[in-house]
Amino acid sequence: MRIDTRICCSTKARKAGENQQEFNWTCGVEPAMNKTKGEVMNHVLTKLQDVQNSQRALIEKMASIQIELFDQPDAALEKAVESALGSISLAADELNPAVETYEKKVNAENPSLGMA
Repeated sequence: MRIDTRICCSTKARKAGENQQEFNWTCGVEPAMNKTKGEVMNHVLTKLQDVQNSQRALIEKMASIQIELFDQPDAALEKAVESALGSISLAADELNPAVETYEKKVNAENPSLGMA
């Protein structure tokens, strides 16, 4: 299954001249105009933490698959799983420090939200 990332890439959508309302509708994003800056930042942080949890789950599942392949070897599948696991781990390693920094920023700017 291939995930189409073209419709939810804000940079590409804005560069293409797509208006914000159409972009929000396409990506299922609630318009931020009725939210405070703190609420938007907290919403972004929550989504980033969800991505981290998803990455963690993927890493655990891929590692489990690697172990199960010891009993039923398949060289091509083992190679693909190893490659995917490396990519997912690298993405997590790159994202985690950025999320931690953003979380500190959110908490510093919005202590009343009480996030994390």
